[in-house]
This record gives sequence, structure tokens and C-alpha cells, in this order.
Amino acid sequence: MESLKYESLPNIFTKEILEILYKMASEQSTAWHDIFDKMTDEQSLQYADFSMEKQMSQAEDTEQSLTQKEKDAQQLYILKWGAAGRWNDGMNLESEYEYVEKYRKHRILNKYAEVPESVKTLINYMKIDEKFYFFSSSDSPFSTLYKAKFIIQGITYNSVIQYIAHHKARLFLDRGIEKGILKSDSQKEIYQLSLQVKNYDKVTWHNMYLGQHISFAYQQQFLQNEYLKDVLFSTEGKTIVLSDKNDEKWGIGLSQLNSKALQRNTWLGKNFLGEILTRLRIELMGNY
Repeated sequence: MESLKYESLPNIFTKEILEILYKMASEQSTAWHDIFDKMTDEQSLQYADFSMEKQMSQAEDTEQSLTQKEKDAQQLYILKWGAAGRWNDGMNLESEYEYVEKYRKHRILNKYAEVPESVKTLINYMKIDEKFYFFSSSDSPFSTLYKAKFIIQGITYNSVIQYIAHHKARLFLDRGIEKGILKSDSQKEIYQLSLQVKNYDKVTWHNMYLGQHISFAYQQQFLQNEYLKDVLFSTEGKTIVLSDKNDEKWGIGLSQLNSKALQRNTWLGKNFLGEILTRLRIELMGNY
């Protein structure tokens, strides 16, 4: 099979390049992972569009041969994971909304995909008069490092980061790291251990599991600690924003002291973490 190197690729992928990348992704080769890790946001979205179209086309071709039981199982799978988080790791809520609407006319996606009400609420609010609640410190109750115990399936976690790291190690069957994460009370050590997970696959983790685990861990931490839920609800009417000038993925890539932080269209980052928290608050409160 023909292979590519990221350094030889143009900024905008041609259809021929996308076809080769799609085949490389199916093989999960080292070369594919190297390219995926280096893609810009624009390239990631371009590949995601192409990949979705290919999957839809393949779904149309195979659907005719499925039994009703297989169709029901497929629908349940798509609903379960589609509702869990991002359609693609490179999208924030605005992009997710536009992406689903773009493909809504396709009969497969139209049957199974739906934009969550919390996303619609947030998108509508953005168009009116959006206000922000900024946080940046690791001591903030909204930080994944914040210590507040919660229990899930009999396991006590000291923070959101411990839950995420544990499930990352569990997913990729690294029992040694998994045990170390559960024993540790140091947030720094937990994070470092999570980076050492063997057999880690970025595509699988980011596209299918990470957003789901972050949202669920926060939900349980807030619900099991009343004072934290009160802090979350105190941000009512505002979009929660991670104002970290060094983080353009989970935050906005700006300090809250920067005037550009006050307008969404001048942010340098996607604010994934802030949007997860805002969306969770909407779901728990029932309003923005």
C-alpha cells in the first residue's frame, strides 16, 4: 500500500491524498499516527469530513444486507457514542453543530444523529449576548486537578484527572500503570503515569473515549460534592472559559487579562474544557 510522510504533504489535502490517508488509517500504521499527530486543525477537519463521507457511503452499501437485529445494534452503538462527546477531536461545540447540520440530509446520519439540546441552547445563546466565567488556576474547582473525592463503581477517585488517567490505562490494558494511578495521591505523578501508558492509540482515545470520560467524571464529582455543584450553578448565564495562554485546545490560548479573551471570535483556542463544563451545567440545571 502506498504510504506518505507529513513533510511531503500540502497544507490542503487533495482527494488522492485523502484516499491514501484513509487507507493508512485503516491499517493503523506508525506512519499514519505520525501524520495524524502533526496535522493542523484545518487538515484534521478536512480529513474528518472525508472520512465521514466515506463511512456514510460504505454504510449505505452495507445496510441492505443487515438484519433488523444488526440494524438495531448499530443504531444503539451510534446513539451511545455520538451522545458522549465530539464527532471529532478537532471540533468544539460550534463546529459540532455545523457538522451535524451539514450531514443531516444524509439518510444514515439523519436516522441516528441528533444535536443535543444543551448544544442548541449554547449555540443560540452565543448569538445573543454571551458572557464569560474565566478560570485558570489548578486550584479552581473546575480544574481536572482539583481534589474532591467521588466514587464510581466502588472505586474512590481523588480528582477528575485520576479518573481519566485510570480509564486510559484500563482501556489499553496497562495494568501496572493502572495500579500506580489508583495508588497515587499526587496529581503530578498521576499525570506523568498517564503519559507512560503502553499500547496507547491517540485516535481511539481522543475520538471515542476522552470527551466521554471527562464529562462523566465532572458530572459525578459535582453531584457527589454539593459545594462543588453550587459553584458550578453560580456560573449560570455564563460560558465557562479556561483562560490559559499556553493551551489552545482545552482553553482559549489567552489570559483573561487579554482583551481578546472577551470576544469568542478573537480567541486563539477552542475552549474544549470550558464547553464541557458549560454543557454539563446546562444539563444539570435545565437552562443556560
